[in-house]
This record gives sequence, structure tokens and C-alpha cells, in this order.
Amino acid sequence: MEEKESFWRTRKSHALDIIIVSVAYFYIILVVAPFEHIFPFLLSAYIIGGILIFYIFFISQILHKDTLAERGFGSWKALFIRTDNLKKSAKDVLLILTSIMVGTIFLLALFFGTISSPEGGGFSKWLVEQGWIQGESLIIDFFAQFVYYIGWGLIQQVLFLSFIHVRLRKVFPGKDRNNRIFISLFTGVIFGSYHLFNFPLAAFTFISGTFWAWHFYETPNMLTVSISHGLGGTLTSMYIFVDKMGWHMTVGWPGLGWGP
Repeated sequence: MEEKESFWRTRKSHALDIIIVSVAYFYIILVVAPFEHIFPFLLSAYIIGGILIFYIFFISQILHKDTLAERGFGSWKALFIRTDNLKKSAKDVLLILTSIMVGTIFLLALFFGTISSPEGGGFSKWLVEQGWIQGESLIIDFFAQFVYYIGWGLIQQVLFLSFIHVRLRKVFPGKDRNNRIFISLFTGVIFGSYHLFNFPLAAFTFISGTFWAWHFYETPNMLTVSISHGLGGTLTSMYIFVDKMGWHMTVGWPGLGWGP
């Protein structure tokens, strides 16, 4: 008698994971944000957010029997850094992809006239307000933002690459080039949609998310994409999404967005 396939191994279960997590996310940024001053709404966001983080990082991986390698991580002995593809990933992501990203950002900064007057990001301003650093300088601001965005980038990449991208590959199995293009674009669309209604940021994240997913499809490595995200996020927050441009790094309803 043929053994029945576990629900958690089916395409339907992987699709359901993406839908549930996305609905919960949009509830937090679109429903809770306008009423965050009302305690029950804010409490529900913290509860749902905590459950989501625990589910995405741990429970879902156990239920679906995902491997650390396909999620871009190494073993605990290697501090969860995947080293077997680190050299290739560093070359593809940090040398090629990130170089293109940095070059594009600076070309845009030159075009918009922000290259000579970068603006401090939210994290370094917060450090100044707390009295942890005195004054602001370009170097201090860059490194403060870079550290912040590597950590924040890791969280986002775990959601979009280690979770959603991996789920999409199991909803739409295949290993040919067309499948890689489709999965990469689909991941980019979801990444961009999570940044609505900030349309400039949604466009940036769609493009960058598609390129990261394209790389991750063949060479999943969470360390390199997190560093790439950190550098890209730092430079865009300092040179592109600035007051002079009228753009910002928040998500959700205009004027009520959450973010740095």
C-alpha cells in the first residue's frame, strides 16, 4: 500500500505558507499602522509579528523539512555560515551584482544632485539622540547605517529568500532556465509588493529582489546577500531616499508608514 504524502510536503502547503504570512504582514502595516496608538491593535501586531518570526525562522523549516543548505545557511559548527559555495557566491553577489548596484546608485545620485550632499540615515540619528555618538560625519553615518542594514537585511532575506523563495521553488518545481526566471521575477514581485505604497522603494526592491533571487536560485548563501543588502540599503538611504528627493524608506499608507 502506497504511503500517503504528508501535507507539509505538498505544493499546496508551501503556497499556503506564503499566503498566510503575507496576509499577516499586510494586516500589520495596513490595518494596525493607522491605529497603532490604540493598545489592542498594537498588541495584536506584536503578537502576530512574534508568531510569524518564530514560525518563519523555526517551525516552518521543521514542518517542511527544509535543509539549512537550501535556505542559504551552513551548520551550527560553522556559525550557520555556508562555506561550500561562499567563494562563488562572493564573486557573483559581492563582486558583480553589488558592484552594479553601487554603480547604479551613484549614477542616480549624480543625476539627482545628491552625490555631494548625502543625508544621515535614521539609525545614526537615533544613536546621536541617545548620546551614544557625538555629532555626525559621513564615515560614522555610513558604518552605523551599514551595520544596521546588514542586520535588517538578514531578517528580510530570511523572509524573502530563505522562506518565500524556497517555498515558491517547491510550489513550482523545476530546474530549467525558464523556471529560474519565473521564480526570480515572482520573488521580486512579492518583495516589491511588501513595500507598498512606497512606489519608488517598491520599484527598487522589485529590481534588487529579482537579482538576489536569481543568484540565490543557483547559489544560496545568506551571508553574501545580507552584506549586499546592507551595502545597497545604506547607500540608497543616504543618497537616493532622502528629504531632497521627497522619497523615504518606510512602507504602508502614505504619511503613516513604518520604517527607518
